[in-house]
Amino acid sequence: MSYIQAFKNDVFVSYAHADNEPNPVGVCWVDQFVRNLEVELRRRLGGTQELKFFFDDRNLRSNDELQVLLENARASAAFVAILSPSYAARTWTRDELAAFASAVGESGRLFALEVLPIDERERIPEQIAHLHKIRFWWTEPPKEIPYTVTPDRAS
Repeated sequence: MSYIQAFKNDVFVSYAHADNEPNPVGVCWVDQFVRNLEVELRRRLGGTQELKFFFDDRNLRSNDELQVLLENARASAAFVAILSPSYAARTWTRDELAAFASAVGESGRLFALEVLPIDERERIPEQIAHLHKIRFWWTEPPKEIPYTVTPDRAS
């Protein structure tokens, strides 16, 4: 059961599976982010157990499975897009975003996190191009190579 009763899911998390590969110490970034977000939202909502996330950690391949993703995106109160070059290049992530956007008709419930920089002009999906993106990456001089923020490196 969801916290916002008019919806099947409170939060739909959309990401490219390449962005959830284990790092050298075995931590999957998206898994960890979703766990942290759930904890923080529950705290702010008074510890409710009714909060429902749709976070599909399977590596889907068929159109039937894609339909489940699209249905859940349309049935969610909020949508979190975890942006990266991998996200921008995937058809499925764009389809999830389009399904959510067509169902809600507004962007006030759409959130964009950027785990690695993407080319704003060419590759960012149109539904989130105008949104403020929460940046979860930084660069280090002198080469300015982008790095994703991790718990051990949150600068």
